[in-house]
Amino acid sequence: MFISDEEQGNLLIGQAAMQLLLRSQDVTVQSLQKEMLMMAENESDEQRLVLMHEMRRWLAGYCSLSSRAPERAGWLEGKQPVDFRYTATSEERHKS
Repeated sequence: MFISDEEQGNLLIGQAAMQLLLRSQDVTVQSLQKEMLMMAENESDEQRLVLMHEMRRWLAGYCSLSSRAPERAGWLEGKQPVDFRYTATSEERHKS
């Protein structure tokens, strides 16, 4: 059975996430990147090393989206930013 690079990359990210969780650490883009770097230090398979490097680069594209303090974003409290709140139009207000 052939496993695609994308699936192998997902497995690597999953392995890194599990290692962080087992150590009771937060799973963020930055912590995943660091964990993959530590994994790479002990890896001897060249293909896996290349894939780890590619996955770290891929994760880097999500660094600006990662939040170190999710409670500041309000998603844990069910709050939505003002920009995403639904505002009924005057026509919709008259229907109800």
